[in-house]
Amino acid sequence: MSNQNQRVFEDKSVAAGYTKQSALQHCETVMLARLRDKLIGKAILDLGVGGGRTTPHLTVLTKTRAIG
Repeated sequence: MSNQNQRVFEDKSVAAGYTKQSALQHCETVMLARLRDKLIGKAILDLGVGGGRTTPHLTVLTKTRAIG
């Protein structure tokens, strides 16, 4: 890992910035709209990289609760 990448990786303000983000990106909005009927009432596992920003949007569609 380069020194610049290492500094960003270790910077606590970077992680704090991610926790403040909650809006979906346009492509995510489109994707969830297309999958809406298939997701309603289903159990989901939101497994990915990041701070869980999309989880609340998924739980609204699936009517499930977030664990973790």
